[in-house]
Amino acid sequence: MILLRAHLLVEHYMERLLCLYLRRGDKVIKHRFTFAQKLVLIEGLDAVSDKGCQAISALNNVRNAMVHKMEREVESSDIDVIGRPLGSDFTSLKACYANNPHDLLCATLNLVFREICCAIFAREASGQPKPVGE
Repeated sequence: MILLRAHLLVEHYMERLLCLYLRRGDKVIKHRFTFAQKLVLIEGLDAVSDKGCQAISALNNVRNAMVHKMEREVESSDIDVIGRPLGSDFTSLKACYANNPHDLLCATLNLVFREICCAIFAREASGQPKPVGE
């Protein structure tokens, strides 16, 4: 359940980021672009680091695998797939939470949130106008 909620929150942050970069980002939201399509736009805008985009993509893949199978739980291999792109930060978490997969999942998701929230903060703090579509 936590992974599904995290997916929704990341999608919300992606929409916020698109609205910061695109003059009419509301069109992306209104026309119901998929999670993957929104991520491609974010990658194209270079709005989030490559490692952040890879982790977000992995989160989406794990989420999709979960919702299409009854009773599927998050496995340690799923956490690895999401966290691996985040490099040494994830490696440190794995050592810290080696015996607690739930806490490792939460900490890994926090790293994903950090990637996208830092991108939002940087864009908002820059004071840059929306460059696309002006």
